Amino acid sequence: MSLFKCIKEFEVDELDENESPTGNDVIVEKDTFWELEEETYISDVRLVKLKTFEWLEICEETLNKFFEEVTG
Repeated sequence: MSLFKCIKEFEVDELDENESPTGNDVIVEKDTFWELEEETYISDVRLVKLKTFEWLEICEETLNKFFEEVTG
């Protein structure tokens, strides 16, 4: 299991149950923890937020800019 911590708040497009944009934004809060999923559907990286199980799909560039891997 790979665990990531958000190091800077940012916004992403909200998706509905069919993975289509709703026109709303979702804020990804700083200091939240996310688990890397093996399988992705619409982007490079799929993360699942610990405790709430919200998911997020982002490109590698966004992962590197807004997250750091937690080790140990």
